[in-house]
Amino acid sequence: MHYFSSTKRDLFRYNNELPISLYGNVFFIDNGQQEEVVNFIKANYDEIKRVFRTDYKRFILLSDIKFKDGFLDTLRYYYPKLPSVSHVNDLSFEVVKNYLGYKGNIKTGLLSIDDECEFIEFETDSVAKFKQLYIGFIKYHRIYIEDELPCFGGEYVNNKDDLIALDDETKEAVEIIFKQFLSLRENGSFLQVLPLLENYVQDVKIQDLKGLSMLKVDNEYNILLVDYNLEIKLSHLTKSLYLLFLNHSEGILLSELSKHRDELFELYQSISNRVDFGKMNESIDDLINLKSNAIYVHLSRIKSAFIKVVIEHIAENYFIDGGKNMPKRIKLTKELIDWDSKF
Repeated sequence: MHYFSSTKRDLFRYNNELPISLYGNVFFIDNGQQEEVVNFIKANYDEIKRVFRTDYKRFILLSDIKFKDGFLDTLRYYYPKLPSVSHVNDLSFEVVKNYLGYKGNIKTGLLSIDDECEFIEFETDSVAKFKQLYIGFIKYHRIYIEDELPCFGGEYVNNKDDLIALDDETKEAVEIIFKQFLSLRENGSFLQVLPLLENYVQDVKIQDLKGLSMLKVDNEYNILLVDYNLEIKLSHLTKSLYLLFLNHSEGILLSELSKHRDELFELYQSISNRVDFGKMNESIDDLINLKSNAIYVHLSRIKSAFIKVVIEHIAENYFIDGGKNMPKRIKLTKELIDWDSKF
């Protein structure tokens, strides 16, 4: 049995913005010659996992972790600065060893990663002895595993307006992503991104991985999150409203939106290139008429457009929000806004 410690494993442990971590996982690492044990694990995988979860652990058969189509897209929702790649290699023990900084000689056995990493050597192909190994491990190890999943949803309680709600399509899309992430975490597939992260953070500080993207508005009024390689798609009128608020970092009271009518109209005309001023004026008048509630439709569309592509704790820096009867504004600092337009 080996005990060892490493600071590298803590790199993604404590921050909910970075839910990828080895902490709380128990790996069985086989040597390619333990066919009976591996077959037993696979045949009883759900039950073994259930037993470990009872004691707040996550059991993973390392050799069973394979590349899953679409898993990188799911992870990029949480890690939008991850490089875009089409494939990563299956997770190997060498990668895990390098990540943990393990220098010992054990090559197969039960590897537990907690405040102290513990590696119990197991070289036989005896199912009976494997049962003794993992049951004995469960009996003497009861360490709480943190829930590192970022949470989606819930009511806003601080400086939020409940009337700015997500549309049903976005709610459904994010719920699917959330369930996919749960599945990836439970079967260990999300750990495949460790080599990608390791390579990425060799030259880039982890703060940069967590950091917000620059928001760029180009000459065609496209809204780009350049560091995430994402474009936010909005209709012309909704985009005009968004850019109006982007141009007023101090915020705007909705009851005073009419004071910005001319600026909003100019934006709308520039973005849409429409010449039907009569219908354009009707649309603007409806939007600034608080009795119509149209403003909240557009604010909800903006919020939904961002949360559909990045996790909420990131998206909330970009969409328009603010407390009830308080100025609505975009939280993003001016240093992260690049606007080529004359506006």
